[in-house]
Amino acid sequence: MRFLKELLPPALVATFVLGCPLGCTKYAQESKTGETALGAVDTQSMDPAYFSLPDSNGRSVEMTGFRGKPVLLNFWASWCQPCIDELPALMQFADWAKREAGVETVAVSVDESWAPVKKVLSQKKFWPGAALPLTILLNADGGVSAAFGCTKYPESYFIDRNYKIIRKFIGVQEWTSQEIKKWVTEHSKQ
Repeated sequence: MRFLKELLPPALVATFVLGCPLGCTKYAQESKTGETALGAVDTQSMDPAYFSLPDSNGRSVEMTGFRGKPVLLNFWASWCQPCIDELPALMQFADWAKREAGVETVAVSVDESWAPVKKVLSQKKFWPGAALPLTILLNADGGVSAAFGCTKYPESYFIDRNYKIIRKFIGVQEWTSQEIKKWVTEHSKQ
């Protein structure tokens, strides 16, 4: 450890010690054009990247299978503490959003394998029921998150019924807040 401290800047040492990338901060530090009170960035109706990723049972799930439905696409990792902090609210949101607004929630882990994902989900009881209210996929090589332009975890994208990204949420969100629920309700109908 002393060797690292002497050669590397403190922020980089903290990254090695904490196991969290520099972008994995509780609150996004950078300011972006179009940023809103929701901690979100308008995206000018971008097309989401096409992808197919495995679920925990090894089945391939294609993003295009969600066409015609609004989707909240969340990128996270088991080693990212802000991501773990956000998961309970994300699961509550997923349950509410599916029932009340017809929104599917897809959480894409950028872990290298299913082992740490399954460990986190089994150790921490994020959801009281047996079946999770969202779809969890694995992006082991990080290619999909890179294609979406993720710079920090967690990051989420709201994709409308027309399969266009209309909002990017940067950092931890209060998914159960009335502000987010109102925004999602309004934009899930479009």
